[in-house]
Amino acid sequence: MKKNVLVVIFTTLCLYACQQEAVTVDTSVPKEIHDSVSIEVLKRFLTEAMGASEKAIVYNPADTMFVIEGDILISKTEAEKQYKDNVNLASAHRRRRWLVSDTWVRNIKIYMRPGTPPEWVAVTRTAIAQWNLLRGIKVKFSEVSELRWADMEIVSNVNAESPQAANAQFPSMEGKPGSSIVINLKYSYIPDAEKLTVMAHELGHTIGIAHTDLQTPGFFEQVIPGTPTADPHSVMNSMSSNWTGFTIGDKKAVQILYPNGEWVQIAGSATDIAVGAQGSVFAIGKDPVGADFGIYRQSTSGSWIKMPGSAIKITAGAGDVPWVVNSVGGIYRFNGSLWDRMPGTAKDIAAAGDGSVYMVGGAAVAGGFGIHKWNGTNWTKLPGGAVRIAAGAQGIPWIVDNTGKISFLGGNSTSWSGVSGSATDIFAGLDGSVYITGRNPVYGGYTLSRWNGTGWSSMPGTAVTLAVNPIGQPWAVNSLGEIWYQSL
Repeated sequence: MKKNVLVVIFTTLCLYACQQEAVTVDTSVPKEIHDSVSIEVLKRFLTEAMGASEKAIVYNPADTMFVIEGDILISKTEAEKQYKDNVNLASAHRRRRWLVSDTWVRNIKIYMRPGTPPEWVAVTRTAIAQWNLLRGIKVKFSEVSELRWADMEIVSNVNAESPQAANAQFPSMEGKPGSSIVINLKYSYIPDAEKLTVMAHELGHTIGIAHTDLQTPGFFEQVIPGTPTADPHSVMNSMSSNWTGFTIGDKKAVQILYPNGEWVQIAGSATDIAVGAQGSVFAIGKDPVGADFGIYRQSTSGSWIKMPGSAIKITAGAGDVPWVVNSVGGIYRFNGSLWDRMPGTAKDIAAAGDGSVYMVGGAAVAGGFGIHKWNGTNWTKLPGGAVRIAAGAQGIPWIVDNTGKISFLGGNSTSWSGVSGSATDIFAGLDGSVYITGRNPVYGGYTLSRWNGTGWSSMPGTAVTLAVNPIGQPWAVNSLGEIWYQSL
């Protein structure tokens, strides 16, 4: 974190983790890949990647390490790997390209070098405890007494020229946590409450979380979907102050990257479930009604109230208005007392919080069935084919085709963008969160994963179908018909 002095009428001391310079630089990056990439080529690459001035990137040949904006460390080996991979990423709450794998993330072992001042040792231990108190995440830190057992070490020195109180490494391509945090003892005079923020911040870097308030896109960073677009009190902001705790946005960011929430079972049984934009929960029961099943709405007391009609699929979006599909593909929308028959036939349907409604159905096409969007009176055909569909933030549709391929249709695009992974079904929330069920059957249905901006973070639990409430919390139905929600 960076330390600047601002004189107004009196002197105010603040810590900064990063500072953008308004300097025009040549950010062109040669595309040739060599066995050994020169330092100057890597500097230009890091300039483009991090949105930083080339002057702000210093290479230290003694430890073969680049120091970027004084706060972020990356080894020459890691920079070469990144350059050769040439991953183009973008910039709210943001993450690095690489996260800590399950091999390390559940017990990241920290060694504090002898000679670290007692006050820094104390606040580091408190920062570890604060991270370990967060619910619904896989991340756990622990302290070890010998370096040979550690994944990360904390060291300290005095750097009189540096405006940073500490800096940290990010995770490696191999999924290891950042290997070090360096404390600058020049700033030992700051209050312990501010030291705590500094160390909690740097621990966040070691698991792949970037600065929240730096908006410049870079190769190495990606917005974390489902997090606030602004969070002025985030621990991961570039300017620190006295510790006030993790914000809701901080907690959500790490829950998205490392989901591990406890599943809570509720009364009832179902075959499908939906949550509207205002939080109302609907379900298709297990009680047969011809070839369909009963339709239910959860009351404020948690009991299930039977609604008229029957169906096999249900969704709910704007105004918590449910739409259903029955066993012969008929599409119906609830008008407050009865179901109105809508045009067309469907295999799957998805309503978004902005009022958009999508369905897959009609004639078979490459990828599954035709994809359609409700235009107020009928269905407008979209390109492509799918077997499952979801609709999330800003009404963006996500699909799974009959090979398991996952795609989304973003902004004003008229073509689908594929993403990594494969799924049997997909589910999206108003907050931007996206979940999938995997392809391999397991007890209870399929494995579950959550979109983290560049890939899928595995999460506990199994299900055959999900729904997502307005704050990104998933509800699930498993193959036994049990209904669960994830407590975050």
